[in-house]
This record gives sequence, C-alpha cells and structure tokens, in this order.
Amino acid sequence: MRNSGRGATLRLEVQYCEDEGEPPSPRLVRRFLKAALAKPARLNVRFVGRAEARRLNSRFRGRRYIPDVLAFPDPDCRPDVIAGDIAVCPAVVERDAAADGVGPRERYAHTLVHAALHLSGHSHERRAARTQMRRCESAALAALGLGDPWRGQAG
Repeated sequence: MRNSGRGATLRLEVQYCEDEGEPPSPRLVRRFLKAALAKPARLNVRFVGRAEARRLNSRFRGRRYIPDVLAFPDPDCRPDVIAGDIAVCPAVVERDAAADGVGPRERYAHTLVHAALHLSGHSHERRAARTQMRRCESAALAALGLGDPWRGQAG
C-alpha cells in the first residue's frame, strides 16, 4: 500500500511563485510527500497563484475552475521511480481548510499526500480505486500524526 517514506529517496524542488497564503516550508513539503511514497521519487512542487492554477487546469484537464492541486506525472520516467510535477494553489487549500474546520498545515499535508498518490498511480475515478486511495491517504496522514479526513464519509 505505502510505506512511511523511510528509505525511499526523494529528490525534491520546491518553488514559491505567488505571495498568496502561507504554504509549508520545503522541509514540511518533503515530510508530507515522503509519508505517501513507497519508492524513490523525483518531484517538483510549485505553489502557484489562482490565475496560474486556472490556466493549468484549463490547458491540461479542460476544466475552468481553480483547483487546490494538480499532479503531472513524468511520462519518460522509469517504472521504479515516481516522478512528476505538482502545482498547489495556497488560496484554495487555505480556503478549503477554513471551510472544513481544519488547520492549513493539515490541509497542505492531505493535498500533497493526495498528489503523491496520484503520481504513484492511484486514482479516484471508480469507487474501488477511490476507496483504496482514501485508505492510503488516511494511512499516510496517520503516519504524520494527523487525523483521518475520510472518517465518517462513505467511499
């Protein structure tokens, strides 16, 4: 399912591109991602503004809203390595955290774990896959000492 990230190497680049919100430090970004990774990874995380998030979502997914996170796998990556780019919109992450009554740190952890699992091949398009992905998210967040975002929700 996943490991605690111990032993899995992570090459990470973190970019802060907008002065919106208070995204986590590179150290926390690394910690959150490693909780979800079961094998070595090369990841780029970019914290973007609303306009860039909307443009990326429109261009690559054909959707017109501002997402909290987008994950783009590297198609040229070897199968034994997880590689890709993650775009996170702090304005949306922090808005959603406030709406759900959780702290921004917890929401950033969930968002980055979610993206890492997508880059690892997980999906939530079908019910069985969604259930499995939620289990992995819950386990990774528990390893970080955080609560289960899916507690009490149907698959």
